[in-house]
Amino acid sequence: MTDGSQTLPDPPSAKRVDSTRAHHGDVFVDPYEWLRDKADPAVIAHLEAENAYTDAATAHLEQLRQNIFDEIKARTKETDLSVPSRRGDWWYYARTFEGKQYGVQCRCPAGSTDDWNPPRLDEATEIPGEQVLLDLTPRLTDMTSSRSVPPASVRTATFWPTPSTWSVTSGTHCGSRTFAPANCSPTRSPGSAPG
Repeated sequence: MTDGSQTLPDPPSAKRVDSTRAHHGDVFVDPYEWLRDKADPAVIAHLEAENAYTDAATAHLEQLRQNIFDEIKARTKETDLSVPSRRGDWWYYARTFEGKQYGVQCRCPAGSTDDWNPPRLDEATEIPGEQVLLDLTPRLTDMTSSRSVPPASVRTATFWPTPSTWSVTSGTHCGSRTFAPANCSPTRSPGSAPG
């Protein structure tokens, strides 16, 4: 929908190239299978045309978009800590920092084996014994600039340490990988899919 004062070209239409797949006796014809090839110049050109059309169709909303973004950003605490979770002799938590797009996974030692009160973590002060376990910012900046891995696949990762290994499970991949801290060579977790 537009504000009525602008004339838009027709939206781009993807060409139809029939591709047939047969699985278990069922035949499926997909006319848009060609769009899966992300390196194909025709796919890139079509996506750029769709983006240009969307930009033109929503240009009158730019100020509203900026106002909403500014309001959300003003209400978001950029430097923050998650609630600590205890595993073994350590408290695990995530931290975010102003100006950085990705957070870091950290841990700090527990006071004693009988102390189950979480530490009082303050984002403005240094946390005694804190260890940064994973800082994805430099790695993801390199990855997303070369478009080799979609950032969402890493942002949804879950990290569960055990006494001798780390298990990393991504939200967009099947299964998980376990990494030994000494050599960081991956081994499959029981029941996980290869890949």
